[in-house]
Amino acid sequence: MPTSSVPGTRAARRSAGGWRSGVKRGLWWAGVTCVSLILFLAALVATAPADSVTRVVTLPPQVVGLEGRLWRGRAVLAGGLSLEWRVLPGALVAGRLALAVDLRGPQSLATGRVYGGLRGFGAEDLSGRIGPEALTLVEADGLRCSMIAALEGVALWRHADGLGARGEVNLPAGRCSNRVAQDVAVPPLRVALSSEGVAARAAVSTGDTPLGGLRAVPEGDVVRLGLRIEPAGARLVPGLPASAASELEYLLE
Repeated sequence: MPTSSVPGTRAARRSAGGWRSGVKRGLWWAGVTCVSLILFLAALVATAPADSVTRVVTLPPQVVGLEGRLWRGRAVLAGGLSLEWRVLPGALVAGRLALAVDLRGPQSLATGRVYGGLRGFGAEDLSGRIGPEALTLVEADGLRCSMIAALEGVALWRHADGLGARGEVNLPAGRCSNRVAQDVAVPPLRVALSSEGVAARAAVSTGDTPLGGLRAVPEGDVVRLGLRIEPAGARLVPGLPASAASELEYLLE
């Protein structure tokens, strides 16, 4: 027996089909708009001059000037140093900004990567040498040293689940001085970096003799630093008691 379709049913089907088609067209145009906006922002970042960041942030005094573009540029630093960077586009897909960096100076040549994202920030694959001129970048109470530090696979990070570190820093024997101690002999040093739970650790030694260590633990918005100085390490610093190990704590905000 032949069936007859109800006119209201056919109209409802046509209305539903038109609604679905409209939604698909709307989603397609929304996707095109988002992609166009992303490409526009990427082009804007790629062509914007590096010194445009000075309009929104205040640079530290160690930064003498900026050259190039935000996508690839160079920072002129104190002490005859320069830091070159270039954006790594592949990291943007993973939702983080990553830069390949090169530090150059009279006695410095080091490479690595720095990154930042929603989960945290850090530096990784830092290798090369850091010369004495790098001390001009930190407030070190007039500290001056003659040694060149060798970095081997150094990584430092702060993620949502804590702090971490790995790698090794080696320094040859040399001499250091500051406003208090003049011309102090320093033996060869090895700094071994590691992680322990949510903490980052650094153990300092010369040969098989431990000199001290540092432990950094996150506590909310601050970091608690625990410094331990062994008697052998205290003997290297004039004025420090060397009869027993010393332990100090600091809060880094």
